[in-house]
Amino acid sequence: MPVSVTQKVATGQTITVPITFTVSENISDSVVNVVPTLAPFVTVSPTSFASMSKNQTVTLTLTFSAATSSPIGTFDGTIQLKSNGKSNATFAKPLPVTVTTFVMTPEQKIQLLEDRGEIPKLDRSPEIQGPDIRDDVDVYIATHYTSPPQRAAAEQLARTLQAAIVMDKTNLAAVKAESLKSSRAVHCAFSRFDVSAGMKHPAAVGAELESISTNTKARLLAYLAFSKALDGTVSSTPEGDTCE
Repeated sequence: MPVSVTQKVATGQTITVPITFTVSENISDSVVNVVPTLAPFVTVSPTSFASMSKNQTVTLTLTFSAATSSPIGTFDGTIQLKSNGKSNATFAKPLPVTVTTFVMTPEQKIQLLEDRGEIPKLDRSPEIQGPDIRDDVDVYIATHYTSPPQRAAAEQLARTLQAAIVMDKTNLAAVKAESLKSSRAVHCAFSRFDVSAGMKHPAAVGAELESISTNTKARLLAYLAFSKALDGTVSSTPEGDTCE
């Protein structure tokens, strides 16, 4: 067993820490006790043992968690292995545990969600980057759209989105030309994603790619500037095969 355990846990976060110890004597009918100071933040599994033999290696899982309403600070206490009988005797030396709770920054929250797989891992640097599909967007497309026709359509959409973000919005002719490319990419997506066959709706694909392409304030503002530059212009719906 470790000499002590120290763990930081953010509000809304859960962390599990396995620890092992070797039993120095035969023990029966014991319980694992978490002192009240730690009880709001620490649970153990298992919570009891019917019997343990001398020299047996035992694994105990500590789960650290803090509710969003939990107090912020450092909390000290111990975890004890005690007899479940009337004697309430303590076996071995209690394990000192220190828990520090804190509030995550927005960046840390995003990192946690990415690590959990709840949101895609994306480049969030301040740079808008070049006209080609960003590497992280390219990885996302390759991971989520494995069929070549759908992947190609998603890449075409992503290219037009990135081009709209980085282009010179004062050049109206270029803005109109890029808008036409965007319309062709959307038309291609509608021809490649067959909803009746159980595929994702092409409008959802477009919204998803727009969201990850404009995932920072600078990128979103640049894309909104492109949309604003199109105010008062007229576009037509493409026909035929518009896939590249």
